[in-house]
Amino acid sequence: LVGSEMCIRDRLKSDLFSTQIQIDQAKTNFFNFSELTIFEFDKDKINPLELNLSKNVNLESRPELENLKFQIKNSEVETRIKKAAYLPQISMESNFHIDKSYSDRNNWDISINLTMPIYDFGSRNSSVQTSHVETRINQAKFQYNLKSSQNTWLNYVNSFELKKSEFLSLKKALQKSKESYKEQLKDVNKGLITQIEVIRSLDDVINLEKLVIKSALNLKLFYYQANAYLGNYPKSE
Repeated sequence: LVGSEMCIRDRLKSDLFSTQIQIDQAKTNFFNFSELTIFEFDKDKINPLELNLSKNVNLESRPELENLKFQIKNSEVETRIKKAAYLPQISMESNFHIDKSYSDRNNWDISINLTMPIYDFGSRNSSVQTSHVETRINQAKFQYNLKSSQNTWLNYVNSFELKKSEFLSLKKALQKSKESYKEQLKDVNKGLITQIEVIRSLDDVINLEKLVIKSALNLKLFYYQANAYLGNYPKSE
């Protein structure tokens, strides 16, 4: 019996050292990829159950869709510029005559000039049509990506809710396991069960505690990933 207790104790110590190594490695990777030099990891006291993802979000603010909207506006402007160059141009000029031999009563006049392309062999019209096609292509890309983003975001929300339900189930299971362990402690003092059964019950509590912690971290990670999809990134002080 004593040997079993020592075996469990040694295993727990091994798990503790292994976990510390994983934490140190995760911190190193975090600093390498984030390029941050200071970050207070101990300040993360967020309750996973307080995190929520709304189905109604402005997906058009995503960087990818913002870029497509810019391309649409840019192609529309280019179309208007090319169309303006294709249309007839009207200009006005004024002349002031200082030559004394000029016989008219007025010493100045105004002229209106009309300029229009006659022989451009359809190049300007073709350029305008090409810009129209580019605009329609960009609009189609935007609509496709918007629809795809809506489906992806809905999947994020549904998966997040499932992960939250999993976390709640594990917490309830952990609570029941702890209550069972407390009852077994009472029973072992009464001689109703053996100590090895109590040790196994404690081992179940420890394993469930690990699963709850891991589930909470996965829930937070998924929450930050979903926000990163929207272009919202955590800000460091």
